Amino acid sequence: DKEGGGGGKKKTNKAQIDLASYFSVWYRGFNLNPQLVPLDLDPEDLVAVLREYPETLYVSRDYDTLVQSLIEQQRFKAFQAVIKEFPLSAGSLKFGFDSDGNKVVTNAFTVANKMRDEMSLKSLLYTAQTPEVAGSSLPYIACESLPEIIAQGFEDMVVEYMQQLPFHPYKIPLKQANLRDGSVYRSSPTHLNTSFKKGAGREQGGLFGDLYDPRGMQVTASHVALPNLGKLGVLEAFCGANSSIFDNEAMTAVLEVLWEEHIKKLFYMKASVFLIMVIAWIMLVQLVVSSTGNIVMQTFDRVVYAVLLAINFWLIYEEYRQAKGSPGGVLKHFSDIWNALDVFSAVMMTTFVFLLEYDTSSDTYIFVGVAGTVLLMLKSLSFLRGFESTGWLITVLTQNVADVRPFLIVMLVIILGSSVAFNLLLSHATDEDDNKPYEGAWTSFFTVFLMSVLGDFDTQVFEQAGMHPSEFSKLVCQLLFLFVVMFVTVVALNALIALLGDSYAKVSEFESANKKKERAELICEYMGVMRGKKRRKINRVSKFFHKLGQKETEGGKEAGGGESDLEAFTRIVDELRAEIKGLKDIILHGGSGDVVGGGD
Repeated sequence: DKEGGGGGKKKTNKAQIDLASYFSVWYRGFNLNPQLVPLDLDPEDLVAVLREYPETLYVSRDYDTLVQSLIEQQRFKAFQAVIKEFPLSAGSLKFGFDSDGNKVVTNAFTVANKMRDEMSLKSLLYTAQTPEVAGSSLPYIACESLPEIIAQGFEDMVVEYMQQLPFHPYKIPLKQANLRDGSVYRSSPTHLNTSFKKGAGREQGGLFGDLYDPRGMQVTASHVALPNLGKLGVLEAFCGANSSIFDNEAMTAVLEVLWEEHIKKLFYMKASVFLIMVIAWIMLVQLVVSSTGNIVMQTFDRVVYAVLLAINFWLIYEEYRQAKGSPGGVLKHFSDIWNALDVFSAVMMTTFVFLLEYDTSSDTYIFVGVAGTVLLMLKSLSFLRGFESTGWLITVLTQNVADVRPFLIVMLVIILGSSVAFNLLLSHATDEDDNKPYEGAWTSFFTVFLMSVLGDFDTQVFEQAGMHPSEFSKLVCQLLFLFVVMFVTVVALNALIALLGDSYAKVSEFESANKKKERAELICEYMGVMRGKKRRKINRVSKFFHKLGQKETEGGKEAGGGESDLEAFTRIVDELRAEIKGLKDIILHGGSGDVVGGGD
């Protein structure tokens, strides 16, 4: 076999197999054992053998495929040589059954992930984006493997890969070429919408042709090399990774398509329902305030009551469906602050409405209403994420809160300790209004907080320090006061300002990526509550994400006889200079070009 493979000089297609021959190889592979191929050959000899017996490469039953065996045996050079010569072999599949008799399909990505083989994973991913394998199952397998690769800890590799993910050219039929100026992203070329000039048909009897923008520059359509990047599982894995994973043109196309074509309408519909709920809540609160404890429901009030109940029950049901379908389970779903707010705000408002109906004998319903109002306010921030002008601010505030948590813990410890000390010194002291600001633990904590953070204090009560007031006890109280004011008001609060500045700088450094991540999280939230049928429909129509842009040729020239951007800019500047010179001549020579004084 080694001789026959090595001596074979006949030219092959380097595994650029068309669809018919691919399926032919697929079925014949079931009758072959890839392990019969000697893997201890030199990479060149192994490739030569495989040229004679390519059937062993693509599919196997019960045995690991040849590519999978090379990964398991860590023969990286041979593995590289094989997938370079036969790129489709990177998508080879092993069919088998587990101990329970369930069908199991294994691919090269699965094996490389199990082996934590970063180099093999990187080779497989970059092979999946090449034009030679476009149309095969390999790009689909690669995309489905991305969440598992991130879970294995290769997040940085995926970020780098996504930043280099190319677009493959896509020929648009002229009858479907409805395009718009500039770079446009759509799920299908048929959805690209503007008025581009259509050139003469050059292929298939005029079916295809060139497209030119209003300046005469040729444009072209292309699609992201990997399909299915808009699937919920892939997006959720990306949202759990570094925001830099979104800072590339491929994910820009994915997010813009999903938002504009599928999610935006749902968002505005839900935002409208939420606005109705806020108005109904304010009206209900006004009813409670104006009733002075004697609440009588009129017909209109009961309509408001019913609207609030209906909307809140719907929101709770939607959140239940989303949590039930979450890949990470219910606990992981509600660990997200926005999901927790959705549930708790709806529960509090529903409880408030029921208490109004059945129990207003105590102030419990008021406390529940206050909690519901605060949660409703925070929930409003969730909807502001969907708007371009406010979404970025929500990202900044969320990051600020996350960054100041350690600082707040330190502040809490200092204020708590100081409040206990003041409580011990001044528990009996009274102020000018005969109040005892340091009497209890909570009262003392609140007073020290006002003193240290807001600068609201009364030093007259220090005269009453100690059980037996004296100059020494007064001095101790003053020293404690100086410590709290100097450390918290002067040092700690200025450090907080610096910390928030650093937090903002950190977010703004990756502003574009953070904006896209916020949008991706919102898309995941809405796709998570969709029924399976609708989600599958979105996946079906959005397998590939397309872009329309100017077509570059060698030397930076635009195809179709156009000019490069630099040449166009230079030409425009020259034209403006000529116009200015002409205007100057008109002003100086009266528009005739004659010498001054050559008139009357």
